[in-house]
Amino acid sequence: MTRIAGADPTDTTFEILTDRLRREILCLLDKEGNALTDDEIAEILAATYDAPKQDIAIALRHVHLPKLKQVGFIDYDDRNGQLHYQGSELVELLLENGFMECKTCGDDLESGES
Repeated sequence: MTRIAGADPTDTTFEILTDRLRREILCLLDKEGNALTDDEIAEILAATYDAPKQDIAIALRHVHLPKLKQVGFIDYDDRNGQLHYQGSELVELLLENGFMECKTCGDDLESGES
């Protein structure tokens, strides 16, 4: 993980994970084999949260993806929109043990239940 000057890595990780959209992005990348485009993620999140895709896409490109890239959770090429999950032991531990739940990756969504 890239370290933000003067910040504790654990604090930085948890600060990044406080935002639900960033958690959703990591969950989606983990679930989908580590690579999606920003447009695919915007479409999934817009449908999940019943929000305008354009608003989600702007927030992704200008806020969430740069933050996730800065700490090394993802590799993001803003020229073609490709995202690759770089992995994080803490994120994977949280996901595996049910401490990081995501609307887009929940069993209830996969089975079609609400």
